[in-house]
Amino acid sequence: GRARRGKRRGLRAELSARRDYTLFGAYFGALLILVLVATVFGIYSRDVIFFPYALGIFSGSVYFFIEYGLPGSLLGVASPYLNVGLGISSALTFALFTDFHRRFLQAIGFRSAILFRTICLVAVGTGLLFLFLPYAFCIKLLNYTILLGEIVIFAYFVKQIRHSKYPLAYSMAWLVFIVSTFLSVLAKLNLVSAGLLVRHNVSAAFFLQAVLFSMVIGSRHKEILIEGFN
Repeated sequence: GRARRGKRRGLRAELSARRDYTLFGAYFGALLILVLVATVFGIYSRDVIFFPYALGIFSGSVYFFIEYGLPGSLLGVASPYLNVGLGISSALTFALFTDFHRRFLQAIGFRSAILFRTICLVAVGTGLLFLFLPYAFCIKLLNYTILLGEIVIFAYFVKQIRHSKYPLAYSMAWLVFIVSTFLSVLAKLNLVSAGLLVRHNVSAAFFLQAVLFSMVIGSRHKEILIEGFN
């Protein structure tokens, strides 16, 4: 009767929750492994580029952990301050990956360095505004900052790729980075539906981008080892 149907629904919901938690565990566990590997490579090689990459993945993991509501379901934390964490982690992730691109693209010229550092500083500054101003205002400001910043960075990448060759994995990761971030921003601006499909696509794209970038810096670490032996 109704009691049996209720038990079945409860059992299906419990199994679904367990499956989701298993997937989340695998997802965040894989990201943390990438963070640890990049950190070890950075310490061993003393190449600074590994650290913004590792911190960017960690900050992105924090963002998705909050975005999926896991602090409430797993830790019992339900606080308006989670929105602050969401905004700050989003801003830091963008700023850190911008710094990663600056170093990899070797934007060492005065104008180029100032351009990239300005984007990083504006993103971090916008993220800090979440501590003082309403979330609705700050998130719109941050989204527009990310959009404008990506347009500038992508234009620089296109300019550089005409004169320099980059690994295929880096170019693919750049495309994933652009598409995933634009999709996330458009969803927050209500220009596309912000349903589960969009959120899963963005988180999957973030993971794919992290893996591709790990291949890029892995090859960089290999080059450093070869140079050391020579």
